[in-house]
Amino acid sequence: MLSASTLKILFVTLLVTLFLFFTSAFISLKLGAMPWPIVFSIVVSAGLLRLISRQPNMHDVNMAQAGGTMGGLVAAAVVFVLPGMYLQPLADIPSVGLLSLLAGTAGLLGVMLSDRVRHRYVEQLGLPYPAGQAGGELIREGFDRGALFRLVLLAGLLTGALTLLRDHLDLYVVPVALGGGLVLTFLIAPMGVGAGYILGPKTGLNWLAGAVLGIAVLMPLGAIVTEQLIDISKFTPQLWSQNVGMGLVLGSGLAQLIFHGRLLGLTDLFRRDRFQWPVLALSVAGLGLLMAAGISWWGALLTIALAWLLVPVAAQLTGATNLDPLEQFGILAAFLIAAVYGIFSLPLPGSARYVIAFFVAVTTAVAGDIGHDFKSAQVVGTPSRYIVRGDLFAVLAIVPAMPILLAMIRDTFLPQLFTPALPAPQAKMVYNAFAGLIHLPTFFGSLGLALLADGLRWWSRGVAAKSGEPRVQLIPLGIGIFLGWPLSFVIALGGVMRAWINRRRPAWVRAGVVLAAGIMGGEGLAGFVTAALDAATSLDVTLFRLVGAGVLAVIAATLVVRQSWSPKSS
Repeated sequence: MLSASTLKILFVTLLVTLFLFFTSAFISLKLGAMPWPIVFSIVVSAGLLRLISRQPNMHDVNMAQAGGTMGGLVAAAVVFVLPGMYLQPLADIPSVGLLSLLAGTAGLLGVMLSDRVRHRYVEQLGLPYPAGQAGGELIREGFDRGALFRLVLLAGLLTGALTLLRDHLDLYVVPVALGGGLVLTFLIAPMGVGAGYILGPKTGLNWLAGAVLGIAVLMPLGAIVTEQLIDISKFTPQLWSQNVGMGLVLGSGLAQLIFHGRLLGLTDLFRRDRFQWPVLALSVAGLGLLMAAGISWWGALLTIALAWLLVPVAAQLTGATNLDPLEQFGILAAFLIAAVYGIFSLPLPGSARYVIAFFVAVTTAVAGDIGHDFKSAQVVGTPSRYIVRGDLFAVLAIVPAMPILLAMIRDTFLPQLFTPALPAPQAKMVYNAFAGLIHLPTFFGSLGLALLADGLRWWSRGVAAKSGEPRVQLIPLGIGIFLGWPLSFVIALGGVMRAWINRRRPAWVRAGVVLAAGIMGGEGLAGFVTAALDAATSLDVTLFRLVGAGVLAVIAATLVVRQSWSPKSS
């Protein structure tokens, strides 16, 4: 029987997991990026535990936050891979129930497999896992400070109020005429600034550089290429430019696998100790569900094998670089299996690529997330079994919530998908890859360029180690080409703000991260709730936005009056 203390921890884990699951889905569709939500999860978990338990210990907070971040990463796997499936005229799309069970099985399998490689990557090799390291230090040094919780709550309330008011007044986009017929579009997007702050100045500026490169160079060049070399009815200059961006992103991700993702932990998956039978049982369950989704038994077996193979890669890659290109793992697995089908001239159902990519993306998303959680546990001294329990519970909690998110994607977000309102570049990359919207010379040319650049960087790693992190980062550069100017500008703005605070107000850096996380959570929740109400009820959303903005503003003002806080004290 569970103790009262354990029930409290599970209750907080449930709340934070579901909150991050839905808000992270909206954030990922808006931004095309999912900054690791570990700081937000820690602060909110600690604050909620303080409300229901006067003296929560560090291990309780670590268990709750681990489950919370799992919600964010599984949501990223959903919205990075599946939206394009609903845009294609496919007759064999699996039901939301089957997709939910696939996500749950893949998530549980990812937790079990990741625990088997934990000793190699976290303890033996001591990979940095930067987000987990920072999270562990935050828990160890100040997890019980109420000021941080009040700061993230206040940021979320105010941003939620501003988001509802912005949408009510339709002030999302502000065009600015610069003369000579040139008009720049600026987004009123607080979450973009917050994400840029968390991602940092180098990533933000690379994102912006990609947007400028796409507008100033690639699209004009694409106009020439599409006019002379490509069927203009299918490829536009913008789509040609996006092929360049997609090649850079996938090429850089593939380079990470080749040069950094050595399978050092593969043998650990076959140890005869913990989770041996559960891993086997989940693999069999995944095999059956994949077959139910229309994939042949041997195609399903290859999918399970690739999930096993890529979990150690994701664990090592995330630990070494803080990147988890989960949608790229999924695309790679789908392409490999499709190639095998092609060799034997066998038909592959239209939705099968999406299902394969989704299963692998969930397992690798989990592997990256739990690696940070294990690192946080190592810093704090939390037993690893606490992390495993929290993450297993979180995955189980996500399964019944999955149909809601899938229905929202299919019925509410789809008309806005791949527009400035919901750019979703990762989902667009997957869609282009599986819908055949690829100009092969352009795509493979930019992919090869990324491989060459990262290969040369890896070969000269001794020089790179002395010169620090490279200035040109191909993954955010490629995403910037996808997104274009408006959102890239606000991402870069957040990065510049982070650079200024790093230099002039270093004591405010942590408070800034908490504030940015609260901003993203506030806008994400306001946007998702509004969309859900609009889709599921007859409520006047216009009135809801106006009233909701007022209510959130009043609550925020009350919090300010009743509590004193300052960035320095946080």
